[in-house]
Amino acid sequence: MFGGIPATGAIARTATNIRNGGRTPVAGIIHAIVLLLLMLFFGHWAALIPMATLAGILVVVAYNMSEWENFIAILKGPRSDIAVFTNHPFFSRSS
Repeated sequence: MFGGIPATGAIARTATNIRNGGRTPVAGIIHAIVLLLLMLFFGHWAALIPMATLAGILVVVAYNMSEWENFIAILKGPRSDIAVFTNHPFFSRSS
């Protein structure tokens, strides 16, 4: 039930790392180590951050990762692409 939470965090962290110039696996490793050290030494202060603030940060990260411009481009494309994109029942093969 909770397996998606770490995966989503890793994806968001990787996307943030890439947007800020990280290009190699070493950048991800250094980012993870810095994050671990920050949590170890400043974690008691991080616990004081309101959940609403963290939720707002996650919404902004998700919005930036969504690349909504691509959705608009797909919706301007052929109807078959739109049907596949929206998972229209016409394309489902239920027996």
